Amino acid sequence: MTLFIVVGVVGLLLLVASVVVGEIFDGLFDALPGDVLSTAVVAGFLAAFGFAGSVAVGSLGTAGATGVGVVAGALVGGVAGWLTRGLTNARTDATPTGADLVGLSGTIVTQVPSQGYGEVSVTVAGHLTKLNARADEVLLVGTPVRVTATLSPTSVMVVRRA
Repeated sequence: MTLFIVVGVVGLLLLVASVVVGEIFDGLFDALPGDVLSTAVVAGFLAAFGFAGSVAVGSLGTAGATGVGVVAGALVGGVAGWLTRGLTNARTDATPTGADLVGLSGTIVTQVPSQGYGEVSVTVAGHLTKLNARADEVLLVGTPVRVTATLSPTSVMVVRRA
């Protein structure tokens, strides 16, 4: 029973280490097709094998507990592999670019002088973002504006919103 518990604890520690450090076995299993074995798969297998085996050893003996552990480990390892592949291959939204700023509405948060920069607050891809802002006229704090051009990655041209 002790051996099964030790294997289970090693699996949990391996899982914690992979969360903190990252993929520990990176490159070790590259000869296998796809991502058949990853740290999450190995850790899940070891943890489930050890803990399921330790529960079953009292009633089934060592051989029976080993079989239960292998089945439980294969199931948990398979689920862990399926989940990590799904998360790794998940699509993400495109990174916003300067062109995505044009047309956005915002509010002046630092006065824009006639010959300099102030600041505007806009929502970009769901995130409140503060950018440097220029305008052809003085714009006071709280003025609603619209972005008309991107001057640089951190500055935009704005006009008063009608």
